[in-house]
Amino acid sequence: MPAHISSPAPRTGSLPERAGCGVCGEPGTAGNAQGALVADSSAIDPYDFAFDGRRYVVACCPEHMRTLVEEARAAWSAGEQWFGQLCRASLLNAMRDASLDEIRAHARLDDAALRAALEWNSARKAAALTLPGGQILPMRPVPASGC
Repeated sequence: MPAHISSPAPRTGSLPERAGCGVCGEPGTAGNAQGALVADSSAIDPYDFAFDGRRYVVACCPEHMRTLVEEARAAWSAGEQWFGQLCRASLLNAMRDASLDEIRAHARLDDAALRAALEWNSARKAAALTLPGGQILPMRPVPASGC
């Protein structure tokens, strides 16, 4: 599975049997264990847009939960999320021979989001040259319309 499409999270509301704290790895004690959805721009559900950008974390105490929430907020990148959504859209059979603009529209991105996604990808040390569906990415971000 491409790096920007994560495995689907369980949608049953259940937690893994022995989920450890995302900071120290320790299991929480009765009354202290906490779980929360945090913002994660790398979390792209392979099937449903509604689950993008969120990841479930577990903490053993309120202090570690604050740490996890703060780290998630600091790491957020809209360009990363939009690039992940572009990657997901590229994998659909209907997008096999599609232009970048057609994939952008299917990913529900506007022109500014597409530019931000491509800029985010270009800034990475190992920038992708193609989308997971095989479509070639431009070497430089697409210029704004009318410029």
